[in-house]
Formats: sequence, structure tokens, C-alpha cells
Amino acid sequence: MSHLYHDDLPGFDARQVWKSGCPECEMRGRSVPDSLGTLDEERFAYAWKRAADWNRMHGPDVGPVSDAERPLLTCLWRFQVALERVCKLPIGELPTPPIKERPQHNWPTGMAWRVRSGVVWVEFTLDQSDRATETARIWARESGEPSYITDLGSGLASTVWPDGHITDSDAPNQTFGT
Repeated sequence: MSHLYHDDLPGFDARQVWKSGCPECEMRGRSVPDSLGTLDEERFAYAWKRAADWNRMHGPDVGPVSDAERPLLTCLWRFQVALERVCKLPIGELPTPPIKERPQHNWPTGMAWRVRSGVVWVEFTLDQSDRATETARIWARESGEPSYITDLGSGLASTVWPDGHITDSDAPNQTFGT
């Protein structure tokens, strides 16, 4: 399954996380765990803020909420309410661990790799690049969703597709190996 061209969909609004009428977006929207598992850090933060703005009914104009994104936004809102009650975390703010608890990896370029599929990741040393690539291919094949290999030094990533081919995220039409 793949995304349709969103701009042509009825009711399209660029602010929506998932677009109604797009088979891929609607499939992701049917399952909140799947929805969460396909969001990267930036898109998750955006959805978190959008859920708060939509439910508070003030702040920036959130535009129409699609049926495809409604379950995700509702779940994120409920977590925010619970975190506000229990942890006193203000609505709309993401919880972050104190700086001292965050992992502090300053890997030089090419010194380590992270393989991610959904919200699960494993890190490999430079000499384990073949193992990192094979892990990414297995995860992509088994989940039917892309996985990602990131150079932790440069931050550059490649996408590993379910059929096993790898594309450089900076050059999406360039394919490496099969």
C-alpha cells in the first residue's frame, strides 16, 4: 500500500497528520499503535502539539481534523491529560528526561550505526555495519514497513525497504544493493 497524492484529496489540509481518502494514511489511522510506530521524532512532536491545540480549541488554527488522524490525536490527548494530572506536565509539552539521564553519544561519522523500525532501535559499532544492514533488512521484510539505518556521527540515514533494497535518504531515487 502507498500514499496517494494528498493535495488532490477532498478536504485536504496540509496540517493533518493522516489524510482521509489516502489508503496508506487510513490504514495507519485505524491502529493507534501502528500510527505511533510510523511517526519519527519530528512528526510525533507535531502530532502531540496538534492533539493539544485541537482539544483545547484555542491557539493556532488547527484546521479540520481528518477521520484518519482522529484516533491518534484522541489517544495523544488522553496521555497529555493523564501526564498533567499525575506528573504536572503542562498540556502540549513533551516529557523529556533530565539532561543527565539522556544518553550522550557523540559518535564520529561512520563510527556507529542505529537501525530503527517503528519505535524499536538497536545500535551497532562501525565494524558491525554488515550486521546492522542485515538487521534492517530482516525488520523491514517481517514488518512490511521500511526500516532505517542512521550514521550516528553525521545523522545521515538510509531507508531499507521490505523488498531488501536500500535508498539513500538524501537521494531517494538512488538504490544500493538488493
